[in-house]
Amino acid sequence: MQSFTRLWEKALSELEDFYTKNNNGIIFTTYIRQLMPEFENDGVYYFKVTNEYYQEQLNTRFFQDVHGILQQVCDSETDAPHPIHIKIVTPKELDQILLEINESHAEEESNNISLNPYYTFDTFVVGNSNKLAHAACVAVADATGMSYNPLFITAALD
Repeated sequence: MQSFTRLWEKALSELEDFYTKNNNGIIFTTYIRQLMPEFENDGVYYFKVTNEYYQEQLNTRFFQDVHGILQQVCDSETDAPHPIHIKIVTPKELDQILLEINESHAEEESNNISLNPYYTFDTFVVGNSNKLAHAACVAVADATGMSYNPLFITAALD
């Protein structure tokens, strides 16, 4: 599928034609032009508007037109049409959504980390030269993010 920005440019052109033909060019200029495409995530297309007034107007008065035309453009550009969803958000809401998406992706990535099961504190050999490093690593593992954050260990060269 094409990028969200390119799809939106095509949809925006069709929306302009739609509103101009219906003698509502001012609606297009005043409201529809306020939609700024941000990103697409799992079939949800996120648009940012400058404030809650535009968000409310677009969601209540023009949502069906915007959604319908964007759906048509997406369907024409893909081999397997699928339903899309649109979210119109304010900058504050967008920041929160991005934070939640980043946290969920980080959690998914952390669950996919494969560590060597033999590299544990139980199998680590503690000697005179690495007692301090071992103690620091155990402290970090016991209280992640609380002490020694970040932990750097360097080796002294003789």
